[in-house]
Formats: sequence, C-alpha cells, structure tokens
Amino acid sequence: HNLCNQCNQQLENDGLPVMRQGKSGFDLFSESIKVMTIHSAKGLEFPVVFLVMPSIAKNEQDEEAQLELFEKGRTLCYVGMTRASDALYLLNVQSEESVFVNELAEKVIPW
Repeated sequence: HNLCNQCNQQLENDGLPVMRQGKSGFDLFSESIKVMTIHSAKGLEFPVVFLVMPSIAKNEQDEEAQLELFEKGRTLCYVGMTRASDALYLLNVQSEESVFVNELAEKVIPW
C-alpha cells in the first residue's frame, strides 16, 4: 500500500482535498479525492477513477505461478476499471507499460 501512501502524500502536498481509506474520519461521501486499493474499492462506484496500472516483473517463479499472478492482476484490473461510472484514467508506473493496457488497446474500437 506504499503506492497509495505516496499518492495520498503528493495530493496533500498539492493542496488537494484527499482521504485515504483506513484512516480515521474516512467519509466515502465527502467532496474529496479517495485513495484506496482495488480490494477496498470492490462494490463501490465513483464518477471518475484514476487507476494506476500494475506492471508484473519477471522473476524466478515457475511459469504456472507467473500465469496465476498474471490472471489475478487481470481480474483486479477489471475490478478497478469497472468502479468508474463516467470517466476512467489509466496510469502507468515509472514509464513501464502495463500488459493489461496493451491488451485493452488491441481490443478498443477507436472513437
């Protein structure tokens, strides 16, 4: 949840009203930016969602474990994207493209 903490801190530094889920006084209905994990957002809906896309690092895990991790990431990505009712913004971390964004780009019909 380090990324959530970093996002929360940067938004606060920029003077924006922000609430981090798990902190005392969290109010889902306040006029503020909500920072939370995808797991915490399950079942909720927001007009606008900024989703930081995961990047999966290759490591020494066997191929089956890598595939399982990839599928879990895809599922979480879908859950995060479906939290947005009006607008969805997809962000990458450290200039690494997300394989999930690349998959979407191949399937999305241009406007």
